[in-house]
Amino acid sequence: MKKILVCLFTVVLLMSLLGGCSKETKTSDTKVTPDKKYEDNNEKKAKEEKVTIKWLHHWGEEGVRQWLEELEKTYEEAHPNVDIEITAAGGDNYYTLLKTKIASDDAPDIYDVDLIADQEFIDNNYLSDLTDAPFIPNIQPSVIDSVKKLGNGKVLAIPLDVWGAVVTYNKDVFEEAGISKAPTTKKEFEEALKKLKDIGVDPIGASYQDRWTLDWELQNDYVVSILGNYDEEWIKKVQNRELKFQDDKNGFKEVLERLKERYQYVNRDPFGTDWNTVQDKLATGKIGMLINGTWTVGGVQAKNPDVNLGVMALPVFDEPAENKVVLGVKGGLTVHNGAKNKEVVYDFFNHIFSKSMAKIYQEKKVALSTVEGVELDPDSCFNTLVEYQNNGQVVDMSYLLSSFQDEFGNAFIDQISLYLLEDMTEDACIEALDKEFDKIAKRQ
Repeated sequence: MKKILVCLFTVVLLMSLLGGCSKETKTSDTKVTPDKKYEDNNEKKAKEEKVTIKWLHHWGEEGVRQWLEELEKTYEEAHPNVDIEITAAGGDNYYTLLKTKIASDDAPDIYDVDLIADQEFIDNNYLSDLTDAPFIPNIQPSVIDSVKKLGNGKVLAIPLDVWGAVVTYNKDVFEEAGISKAPTTKKEFEEALKKLKDIGVDPIGASYQDRWTLDWELQNDYVVSILGNYDEEWIKKVQNRELKFQDDKNGFKEVLERLKERYQYVNRDPFGTDWNTVQDKLATGKIGMLINGTWTVGGVQAKNPDVNLGVMALPVFDEPAENKVVLGVKGGLTVHNGAKNKEVVYDFFNHIFSKSMAKIYQEKKVALSTVEGVELDPDSCFNTLVEYQNNGQVVDMSYLLSSFQDEFGNAFIDQISLYLLEDMTEDACIEALDKEFDKIAKRQ
């Protein structure tokens, strides 16, 4: 029986948000100052001694970078003795670097976690309990309810926005190719790819040099086709070897076939192309679409504010209603439990999740903010997500383990890469995946 995994918080949140992807990106005209509501002992401490707060993240989009600069600037201006030290890691090595820092007693005060995939952070008591923190009332109650379920009744991390897997496309390029509306079936999608190729445009941008992008392209397919339709614990079962890829009861072979079909429509040298480059290409109309996540919109708009973008589900089925977008919250920003200046960090969080900074985040990144009362421009491509929600075409990823972890994740992308580069058969790829996963499982 097919499972429709739509969480209440997603329904409430999507229905309350309008806008976010308009061609005219508005900037906030509100002067940003940290909320003074919680100036108490932590404020006195900040004034008395120099305090450094370290933050490690893995965001590469230009809009987020601009928001971080504004966030750091406004807080440090109001708190001269506080130094916010923000470090960016690559998406492929973020967790390796984070775990290394924690193991060497050099943990950042602030970082972000996936409360499903990163269970070891909970088990090892790395995460502060934020349940009663002063900034919690700033967050939409439905979001708090969701992260409490993920944190065994505690708020251990707070998401900045609702995010997920979608296809982002250039509407003007589609129109030039004679594609009047976003494809809703696999057949229409295949026809669209041919039309884009016919006008000399690379239909799909591929940046597999950044390995995480290949993972997210695949999640656009299997989170819907396998986790959403058949077995929401498929990833977990394959990792613990309760299931094998070769069992193929859930159509993983078809996921591989669809990937190879799309591969003939990507840009040249996909394994030598990075994420920044394909964002540039979508912004300038040199490619038709990117199969990745909701953050793509903000990253591309930061490069070209006038770009005309749309979002859609990846059409992997012939029945329109079966093609769905993937949305949810799975964690977010957390405070390391061993942070030396936790009171100051909490005050900084109050600034991060203030309405003024949430508005700027939403405008710069182009996102669906989790902060209470932050509304978006009604002229928006994200309105399409509300339409998908109304039609029951959302897979809620909030409680799903949606990607393979650690050694399994590396082995998965290694073998999928070889499958494409060496033009392996699906059966050969599946056999190789099972061999590698068996080896990893025996070592654990």
